[in-house]
Amino acid sequence: MYPCNKLLSIALKQANIYLVTKSAAYNWDLCAAHAIIQSINGQILDLRQVISYYKENKTKENLDLSQFEIIYNNIKPNKFQPKDYACKPFIVYHDEQDLLAILPLLIVNNILIE
Repeated sequence: MYPCNKLLSIALKQANIYLVTKSAAYNWDLCAAHAIIQSINGQILDLRQVISYYKENKTKENLDLSQFEIIYNNIKPNKFQPKDYACKPFIVYHDEQDLLAILPLLIVNNILIE
């Protein structure tokens, strides 16, 4: 299944969380589905940043998840290289509570992020 199909499963609320632990998608694979997911108050976040923050702070209180949103505007001035547009590992959700519930499990199980 392609990343965009899985992302649409989140948007349609057929799945709660989609976790990608390596650079397996490109900006153009995510951006349209990201807009749809945002329209239902979901989000695509940089997995490394979310886990790092949670490990450091050990709290979900006052957590501003928008600071971890995937960024697409990293356009390179050099010759086009697809690898320059590979997305970092990410996590997608439609309900913030699902993300907050899974975060401690990702830490305890020491999930491998490539």
